[in-house]
Amino acid sequence: MSLLAGLSLILGLTFLTVVVLYLFEYTKEFPMALVGVMMIGDLLVAGAWYYIGVEFITDVPKFKLGISIAFAVMSFARALTFFVQGKKKGWI
Repeated sequence: MSLLAGLSLILGLTFLTVVVLYLFEYTKEFPMALVGVMMIGDLLVAGAWYYIGVEFITDVPKFKLGISIAFAVMSFARALTFFVQGKKKGWI
């Protein structure tokens, strides 16, 4: 159950990815600013998820493993998402 709780971080990271994709339309002059927003957002979401979840979780190492798997899955999903967006808009 602890692993599943860590994996559910994917929901928060997915929401952050949607926000970054939405903001991309308004920050065309500063595309690297979105990388900073994504990094800081990941830090805040994962930090809050860990510090809130560690109080309720009994098996902390599996919880950490779930968080790390969520980051790996979302990194792959973000790469595909940004690639498809770039392909649709003709940047690639």
